[in-house]
Amino acid sequence: MSGALSGAGLPADIARDSERFIFVLRSMADSDPRKSAILESYTKGFHAVFVATTAVSASALVAGFLIRKFSMDTARPAVQREPRIYIRTASRRRHLSL
Repeated sequence: MSGALSGAGLPADIARDSERFIFVLRSMADSDPRKSAILESYTKGFHAVFVATTAVSASALVAGFLIRKFSMDTARPAVQREPRIYIRTASRRRHLSL
C-alpha cells in the first residue's frame, strides 16, 4: 500500500496509520483526485493480502493431499530409542550410548 501511495505522490504515512486516516478520507470530496488515489492504494493493499492468504491456503491444500495416505484412526507403535547419557565438556557436548 505504501508503494502505491508513493507512486501516486501521496505520503506513505497513510499506510502506517490507515485506520485513523479513514475519518479524513470520509471528509474528502468524492471528486478529489487524492481520494481516488488513496482508495486505489487501499485496493492494492487488500489485493496483496488476498493473494498471500490464497497462496498459504493452496499450499495447505497440497500438503493435505500429500499426507492423505497416513491415517489418524490407527495407533502407531512408539519408536523405541536407546537411552543416552549426555556429558557436557568444556569444548563440546558428547553422548554415550548404554
